[in-house]
Amino acid sequence: MYTVAVSGPKHYELAPEDDNGWTRDGATQVVRAGHTSTVHGMPVPPAPATGD
Repeated sequence: MYTVAVSGPKHYELAPEDDNGWTRDGATQVVRAGHTSTVHGMPVPPAPATGD
């Protein structure tokens, strides 16, 4: 298994609510969050028995 995640204090300022990449593309933002850290969780099943 191989995974990559970027974490750390990379907090960015939000673009204005009425002029950002979403609104310029005609989309609607439902939720906005700035200066927010996230956590990634990934369940890993146990390895199969080898019979040794």
